[in-house]
Formats: sequence, C-alpha cells, structure tokens
Amino acid sequence: MMDFNRIRILDECVPFCVYALDREGRLVFVNKAFEAKTGWTRRELEGLFSPYPFWPESLHQQWAEIQDSPIQGDIVQEGDEIPVQCKNGERFWGMVAKGGLVDDEGNHCGYVFSVFDISRRKWIENEYQQSEGRRGRLFEMLGEAEEKERKRISRELHDSACSSLTAVKFALEQKLRSSKKSIIHYDPEKDVSLENIISMVEHVLGEIRGLSRSLNSEIIESRGLSEALKALCEEFRMIKPDIAVELVLDLKNEYVPNQLGILIYRIVQEAVNNSFKHSGADCVIISLTDVNRIIELSIQDNGKGFDPDAKNGEKTLGLINMKERTTLSGGGFEIEAAPGAGAAVKASWDLESIIPVN
Repeated sequence: MMDFNRIRILDECVPFCVYALDREGRLVFVNKAFEAKTGWTRRELEGLFSPYPFWPESLHQQWAEIQDSPIQGDIVQEGDEIPVQCKNGERFWGMVAKGGLVDDEGNHCGYVFSVFDISRRKWIENEYQQSEGRRGRLFEMLGEAEEKERKRISRELHDSACSSLTAVKFALEQKLRSSKKSIIHYDPEKDVSLENIISMVEHVLGEIRGLSRSLNSEIIESRGLSEALKALCEEFRMIKPDIAVELVLDLKNEYVPNQLGILIYRIVQEAVNNSFKHSGADCVIISLTDVNRIIELSIQDNGKGFDPDAKNGEKTLGLINMKERTTLSGGGFEIEAAPGAGAAVKASWDLESIIPVN
C-alpha cells in the first residue's frame, strides 16, 4: 500500500481542490484548498465511502460515474463539469480531473482528483446563452413588427390608392365615352389623349398591385414557402421576361419556422431585384434545399459581377441588410462575386441550433 502522507505536499503547493481515494473508494486525503473552498474539513471527510458530503444529493449518479470511470496507470482523465456541494449549502461548478496513484513498486493503489472552480466561466456561458435568447426574441419582435407594417402598407395601397386610381380610371373612361359623342376637335400635338391617360393609370394600378403583393407575406402563411417562392418567380418573369429566372427547390416546408420562411422570402426578393438592377445578367438561379436539417439558400446570376469589398451605395446597403438579418436569425451569410464572373448570395441555417424565431 502507498503511504498517502507522501501526497500531503499538495497542501502547500496546489491552490485548487484536491482529494484522494484508496482502491476501495475510501476517501483518504483532502488538501487545505479543498477545506477552504468547500467548508468540509479533513477530519469530517477522511475515511468516508461514497456518496461523499460534497456530492449534491441530486447528482450522486453523475458523480459516481466520474469516480468509477475507467483509467489506466497514471493517465490523467479530465473534462467532467459538475456542481460541488459546500458545507453551508452553497454550490460551485467544478471541472474534475482524475489520475491514478501508484506505490513504490508501480502498483495501482488509488486515485487522486483535482477540482477546478469554473463557476465564473459557467456564469459567463449562462449570460451568453441568455443574451442569445434575448437576441432571438428581439429578432422575432423586429420581424413581426416589420411584417405587420408591411401588411398595413399593403392594405393601404390596395384599399386606398388602388381604389382611388380605379375610380379615376372609371371617370376617365366615362369622360372618354361622352366626349366621343360631343367633342369637336382636339390637337394631338398639344393634348394627351384620354386613351393614353387611361393606359397610364392602368400601368400605375398594376405597379401598385404588384407592390402590395410583394409587401404582404400572407402567401407564406397560407400556402407555404415553396409555393410562395414559385409565385414570386412568376412575378419576376412577368417583370423581366428577357431574364431567365430558375427555381430549384428541395425543401420540406414543415421544417422551416414561419419567421425564417419570411426572412428567406425577403432575401430572395432583395437579391433578385439587386441582380435585375445592377448585374446585366440574363439568367438568375434561385436554389433552396435542406439536407439533414441544414437549410441552404443561394441566389446566383451570370452578370458582370462586382467587388464585394467595394462601396456601392444601394447595392451595399441591400447586402448589409441581408447579412444582418441572416446573422440575427442565427444563420451564416456569404457573397461570392468578382468583376466579370457573376455573383452569388448564399445563406444557411442549422435548424438544430437556430435561434428560435417563431
């Protein structure tokens, strides 16, 4: 048997908690740092078998698993994090390292455990997790507020502006019909025909209806993200018939939280409109897939490309907005672009670790 008095040097030179067991699991040593930290004295602990007083009652099984974990020779086994019970009822988080003890002949005779106080680190981790939760709730609140405002503007456009313009259009058509009966003459070089005015009003009506639809995300809630993207691509093709807009979908709608679906829809809108305005492309490919609950979004064009690091007013602001909203939701965002080589906007979300957004 080993003389455990030989490890009492740990009293003087080790500032963290240390205790030792013999082969039978009897507690044979604790150092002064252990006594000072936990309040349990050497006299109270030495000679005891598990469960020891510094094991919280609800964690006996976890502590037993740490103590009984296999170890060979003097190899140190570490990494277990578990609360430690002080004599006054308080607890602190400890990181437990375990090593074997050998006697003078090299025979295994017990175990030594060190316990580092990691309470500060655990507090920081908890604060970080709470801040991530608050950030997630903030993102959700901002997203909901933004969508409510979009819906409000959409209704105002539809109910007010469209109604007013429709009334103007009907009045002009009535005026045109009556004028054809009584009008004598007008100079086409100086006057705009009523037909042209009606055509302009119809054009404005079409633009407002399209804007109203683009602002309203109810299609996602009622028909799902895939159908909403298909309808959006149809609108893109009507707006720019000379540009091929392709949609590649491999997605299970039920996997995507509603607020994330709205965000993906908005990113596609922003990225494709940017491509229409700035790239000179004749093809835009939108891809949305999920593989093992990883959602991946890509909007790629074959246009003139650009330098992602260059400042470019409206385009830069749009990219920053997309990146910030993706990051806030817990996703990753990147831009692949170079002058003359087209551009791709890519975003991804791990649904196992994503910040809750609905």
